[in-house]
Amino acid sequence: MAWKQPSRGALSEAERNDKDQKFSRHQVVGIGVDSTGSSPIPIDSDNFPLALKPEFSDNPNAQCWLWKDHTSITEAESITRIAREIRPHYLDRIGGTYSSEWFWAKLWHCLHVDPEVFHAAHSWVELCDFIPAVLAGVTAPENVIRGVCAAGHKALYAADWGGLPDEEFLTALDPALAALRPRLYEKSPRRR
Repeated sequence: MAWKQPSRGALSEAERNDKDQKFSRHQVVGIGVDSTGSSPIPIDSDNFPLALKPEFSDNPNAQCWLWKDHTSITEAESITRIAREIRPHYLDRIGGTYSSEWFWAKLWHCLHVDPEVFHAAHSWVELCDFIPAVLAGVTAPENVIRGVCAAGHKALYAADWGGLPDEEFLTALDPALAALRPRLYEKSPRRR
């Protein structure tokens, strides 16, 4: 099964292996997936996880940063403090405190603990967005459809303030986060 077309490959394989010819791809009306969030994955420019590349295969920081990871508590506290100072409206929609379980805290923590992984990542994609993208054969990070939940409160996305947090805010956190912003996403997330 090819990385770029796993759903089509799986359906073709199922048809080929059905000796009684009772299976038809036309019977498949959907494929359901479930994931945790916020669980960002560092990816290359082909939407391929860094953890699956030989040079990062033994590096846990190149893997998916699972939602339950709280190692970014210092970064989350700084995001909350800086947002209170210069962008309090960012906190209004998330209950007033940014969580160490969320997108920006994890990316910033990666930058602190493993700059090599952070800088090798062309972009980052939430697990909940990555799996459907892979199943659909999406190979460009900019074409990954983003879900409103992960993008909204976890990545602080809101259409009324221009999408993701602005460059000035991200620069106040760390200029490397601001430099990453254009490689994330600009389009409004879609509800799923």
